[in-house]
Amino acid sequence: MEKEKDPDISPKNSSKFDAITTEIIIDSEEEQFCDVSFLLSIFDNIVGPKIMHIWKYDACGKNSLRGNSHLSDYLLKYIAIHTLNGELYQDKLMGQIKYRIYFIKEVNCAIFSVFFDAQTADINDFGSSCNIMKNIDLKCLKDNLNNKNCKKIQNFQTQNNCLSLIFPLDKKDSFFNKTLLNTNVFLNFFENIILEFKVYAHIRPKIGKVSSAIEYLTTSIKHFGEMIQNLNRNGIFKTITSFNVDKENENMIPIDETFLNDAYLTSSTNSLITNEFVLKSVTSHLITNYNTIIVGKTSALVNKMINTLAIFMPKEKIRLSCYAIQDTGLLCPYFLLQGLVTEYPEKLTSILEADFLFKRNHPTTIIDISNKTVCRTSIGKEFIHIKEQFIREKIKILYNNMSLSQLNVLYPANKYLNWISYSTNENQPKLIEKLLQELELFDIEFGIKQSFIEKKLLDLNLMALSLIEYINSKLLETSHKTNKSIKISSKKLSQIIDISSDEDLNVILAFANNLKPDLFRNLNFSN
Repeated sequence: MEKEKDPDISPKNSSKFDAITTEIIIDSEEEQFCDVSFLLSIFDNIVGPKIMHIWKYDACGKNSLRGNSHLSDYLLKYIAIHTLNGELYQDKLMGQIKYRIYFIKEVNCAIFSVFFDAQTADINDFGSSCNIMKNIDLKCLKDNLNNKNCKKIQNFQTQNNCLSLIFPLDKKDSFFNKTLLNTNVFLNFFENIILEFKVYAHIRPKIGKVSSAIEYLTTSIKHFGEMIQNLNRNGIFKTITSFNVDKENENMIPIDETFLNDAYLTSSTNSLITNEFVLKSVTSHLITNYNTIIVGKTSALVNKMINTLAIFMPKEKIRLSCYAIQDTGLLCPYFLLQGLVTEYPEKLTSILEADFLFKRNHPTTIIDISNKTVCRTSIGKEFIHIKEQFIREKIKILYNNMSLSQLNVLYPANKYLNWISYSTNENQPKLIEKLLQELELFDIEFGIKQSFIEKKLLDLNLMALSLIEYINSKLLETSHKTNKSIKISSKKLSQIIDISSDEDLNVILAFANNLKPDLFRNLNFSN
């Protein structure tokens, strides 16, 4: 059989996929978006792999949409056929999401593909990268739908679906080293958009279902471009690398750019930044797995607090964090540490949507540096439980063809936030307080303070490992039982790692959760 040839791709030739192609304009001078596209394809039981829609980025008119080989009809068909055929006979649980990365040197192409089925039961495994959502089912949702819709859902045929991010092979390092592609945060982004895409795809009859679902994906893919663009412009890692001349310390945040070196600001109770406020901020930042939003009236204060908290983060987490922006709409649920400058910082908790908080796989801390307040969502097992409830309500609203704005009215973010106060001795975080006190004894030269913090964070990780070892031993005892969950006393855990404060235990549990993402799946706490 004669091998299919790549057709002429001159600017004069139009693609046969023009009718199902959307160009997304990105206001960016960066070459990173040139020749980057998304491809949605399904495996049809009659015709086999079928292209459903294509999205192409146009970065300030620089994208080669006029006929670049990366975007040719031949390549798009090649990707749709080979990705889906390769997954056709793979064993998959209902609703499981799979990820694959392909590097095809022959066509200078890199592909990141996400595979999923069309059944709405896929929400049973939402959040699979962190094993958070395991027990959501559609029974409670179907009870709220009319018979016609229920029938439509039950008769919908399971298919293999694939959403692929396509970019030239020579941009591999740019995407994998400078963006979210190599992180669980990136996978979290795809899990969220696939969940909502499939819900949108079931809202309307077959003739109209693609339009609403494709429209949703178009918005999400545009947000993806804005997310990467914001990371490139305001990313902490990129900024500190550019102003650190010393190669040895190029990834190190200067201590004099933080509040940890400003004795005047932190020593006086009348000053804007107090020791107690820094203590609350750092502790809650660690407890919520570095998922923190800092809001204030000036970028100088916000960015200084960002630097202060970033020093306590692993370098790979700093890559996913940004300095202050001035548009609430640019806050991203898939970034970790980020800042916002606004005239009325106290209003953020009212403006922020609860959907933003629960698109994350971890709790969130919100720090108002202008008003010296710290609040956060519930943590640990309670956060997982509340997130499950919220996702159920969100999907219920979408299935009833209601706007997500209605969700924000019914479930405002304020409802899920708790204000932090260390009024009692039991709540006072002794470990972090001692760390900050000892830090003041060291000189700022030669990175001594940074090295001290790194050592202390290593000690916290070792305590977390001790906790994990104990929990694993308890889980092993239940291996022969049908119910694998265990109940452990918080006081017992505190005794094992020799701490007395509830906040200290929360810090260690957060470190343990970083090391063991499914830590809370079978774990219940008692007093």
